[in-house]
Amino acid sequence: MVSWWELGLVRRHTGDELSPAVLRCPYCSAQGRFDRVFRAENNISDLKHHHYVDVCKCQACGNHCFVLWSEEKREVNYQVYPQDMHRHEVIEDWPEAVTSDYCAALKALMNDEFDTVRVMSRRIVDKVALQYGITCKGLDLVLDEMRQKGLITLALADWGKVLIVEEPAVIAGKPLPIEEQAHEALRFTRMLLDQTLTIPNVISLYKQRDMGKIV
Repeated sequence: MVSWWELGLVRRHTGDELSPAVLRCPYCSAQGRFDRVFRAENNISDLKHHHYVDVCKCQACGNHCFVLWSEEKREVNYQVYPQDMHRHEVIEDWPEAVTSDYCAALKALMNDEFDTVRVMSRRIVDKVALQYGITCKGLDLVLDEMRQKGLITLALADWGKVLIVEEPAVIAGKPLPIEEQAHEALRFTRMLLDQTLTIPNVISLYKQRDMGKIV
């Protein structure tokens, strides 16, 4: 991959700049309830149009997301990261071993092999941790160290402990049905991959583009 445009900037709306009203929170699904807290602009003069990264805070749940966007001829193209948790497409920049396990988890979910989904989620967490030199034993400790390193949020770490560490997963004092555990484990896994792999790669590419290394 040589450009973050390859990650699929397919959503569009008409206007001169990004409208918060079109955004849906990938964490809580609230629509259009965002405050922009930061904006970076790519100012390379030979580009046909400018590129932006906005950091937006959801008014409903308080989480932050990145929005990559550009405007040309009153059409705004944009993408929100983390990805919508209802989507499960694979990103080609992920390590091969992670991609293989994620695809295996998707296949297991489609085949109603719900225990396998949670097993693959645990494997993916371990493999991502190794990418960052985290070798401690126990998934709860791994998630804590990821949080301490700033790789994932506290909320995501706590969510992961419930979904893939505890047996059985318990929400609001009630055990989750095994099928729901599997679906939630896969959503957690995708969010972890976005926070630890996809977003850092996108930011790195944006910085390279800003320095004129990618056009």
